Order: sequence, then structure tokens, then C-alpha cells
Amino acid sequence: MIIAWIINEEDLSNSAFSYSKILYEEKEMVEKEIAKKINEAQQAQVKEVTSVIEIGNPKEYLATIIPESQSIDLIVMGPTGKGTIRRALVGSTTSFVVNNASCSVLVVK
Repeated sequence: MIIAWIINEEDLSNSAFSYSKILYEEKEMVEKEIAKKINEAQQAQVKEVTSVIEIGNPKEYLATIIPESQSIDLIVMGPTGKGTIRRALVGSTTSFVVNNASCSVLVVK
């Protein structure tokens, strides 16, 4: 099992704050959340759990880069992480992954 979290670089670069400060804070938060998820998986008797934390375009990482580099055969993800307006403006990451991944995708609500 691989738990992936892609920090959307576009969201960070549009911020009025210092890019490096926000990136550091975001990575720190992501590392804590990933550690919780790994612990939950291990408590559920998942034997092998690794994590991937990247900075870039979540759509590309989740649909192609990670599945191809890690020989993924199933992607499990939620339906959305954004509000209606944001989804309309940037498109849905889940929709992109479903339509472009080279493996099966299971969307869990």
C-alpha cells in the first residue's frame, strides 16, 4: 500500500506569503497526516505501507507518475477535495485521474 499526498504547487505559488515558509509549513502538516494514515493502516493489519509526498501537479502525479513508477494496479481516492466553484475553475482531480490513469480507480465517498 502506498499513501500519496501531492502538495499542489500552483496553490502555494499564488499565495501572498513567502513561498518557502508556506511550503515548509505545508510539508510539516502533510508529514504528520501521512504518519497518522500509516499508523491507521498498520493497525488494520496492512503489512507493507509506504508514503509518497511530492510537490507539483496532483493530477499528473496521481494519474500517471506514481502509478507508472510504483507499478500501481488500483488507485483509491475520494470524490473531491474542493468546493463547487474551485472544481469548476480548475477541474476535478478525481475526474482527471479516473479518465487518465493507466490502472483501475476506485472512488470512495
